[in-house]
Amino acid sequence: MITVLNNRAVSASEREEHKQKLAYIRSKITGSFTKVSGRTDINEQYDVITVNAGRAWTGIGNNNHALVKAGSIQKLRDRL
Repeated sequence: MITVLNNRAVSASEREEHKQKLAYIRSKITGSFTKVSGRTDINEQYDVITVNAGRAWTGIGNNNHALVKAGSIQKLRDRL
């Protein structure tokens, strides 16, 4: 199973806080999986991938490889 977090664009002043929020969300997801399943290998068995879907979509539509890369969509592609 792959869970995708959509990392929206934020201003430079908000980036660190936003990054911390995404890390917190990721930990809550894996914690919930662990609690529900009773398994301790959740991080090895499941992926939580963070992408900026809007940026990647725009990059794909405009054939702009820099935007696709900035959207971190390659992580999702590699996992699929």
